[in-house]
Amino acid sequence: MKTKQNFLSLAPLILLVLILSNHFAYSQIDKSTIGIKGGMNLNRISLYEFENKENRIGYHFGAFARLRLTEIFAFQPEVLFSTAATTIEYAGDLESNRVAVHLNYVDLPFLGSFYLSDNFSLQVGAYGSYLIRSAKGKSATDSETSPSISQDRFNKVDMGIIGGASIEFRTLSFGLRYLKSLKPVGDTHTDGQGINYNFPDDKREVWQVFIGLSFL
Repeated sequence: MKTKQNFLSLAPLILLVLILSNHFAYSQIDKSTIGIKGGMNLNRISLYEFENKENRIGYHFGAFARLRLTEIFAFQPEVLFSTAATTIEYAGDLESNRVAVHLNYVDLPFLGSFYLSDNFSLQVGAYGSYLIRSAKGKSATDSETSPSISQDRFNKVDMGIIGGASIEFRTLSFGLRYLKSLKPVGDTHTDGQGINYNFPDDKREVWQVFIGLSFL
């Protein structure tokens, strides 16, 4: 009997907590959204073996979902088509050669957004990528003596970390991000002397500037 009385005395408080929790949850759900986004990539694929490299401009586009879980935190998964490229220069047998490397990825970023104000957030997370197309290395000098780089030289799967910031204005959002892969772009190969090496031998780095459009 005493237990029943204690429960009845706590019932109004429990009901109040449930009502407030329900209201809070729905208020955050109302801030969740889906949309599309796109922007510019400034790519760099560093290559240890070559001193002369160039940053190359590319692009990305795709879709995102922003799930506002609390007042200050949101989970944001995305799916993006993204291009990466670099130009390398090396000394051949007869002349210097310049080769452009072009890679096309499907990126799957998973980000946590930490809101410092109602419309400004810092983002951090990780991504996984799949290489859907790797154009053969194309001579930037159009020299017949410049060798091409086979598609087999590149890893199909990439993964890494992302950090950046975003500002939101109603249905529009703008942001800046830095992406860094954690594994070499090139696949492991064995040369004629039995030595394992990667070509390209370093990791993908991308600065992204983007604009997003929300539908909800």
